[in-house]
Amino acid sequence: MSKFFQETCKVLGFHKVNTTSYHLASNGMVESWQRSPNTGVSHCINSANNNSDVFVPVFLMDYRATPNTTTKYSSYLLHGREMSQPTRENLKAKISKENPSHRQWLENLKASLRSPYKLVKGANSRSHQNKKNITIARPNFENFK
Repeated sequence: MSKFFQETCKVLGFHKVNTTSYHLASNGMVESWQRSPNTGVSHCINSANNNSDVFVPVFLMDYRATPNTTTKYSSYLLHGREMSQPTRENLKAKISKENPSHRQWLENLKASLRSPYKLVKGANSRSHQNKKNITIARPNFENFK
């Protein structure tokens, strides 16, 4: 990993996890995420498999607009506002009446995201703890001798 990438991860607070490209199951979170688009798009693609370029963007928009089961937020945490689905009324161009400075806009965004980030952090902790507490029943093979 390059020095630049290491420093970028450090500044952004990321913890980089290395996985082997030949053992994809070691990265379960990515495998789990990829299952959703594969399943969703597979219902719309024709038998010749030549129309996926039409349905992938539509699926991704719908996926991003769907609230997460743990956090209860959709794209709000990323953009600071809920995603509006396209309708005939909102397809027209909108021009903002007020034009706040970039710094003021950034401060407003930070202020509006503080509360949701705290809620998400708590929800993630509870979800992690619940998953940690689940025990898998293992069969007892000692009686089968």
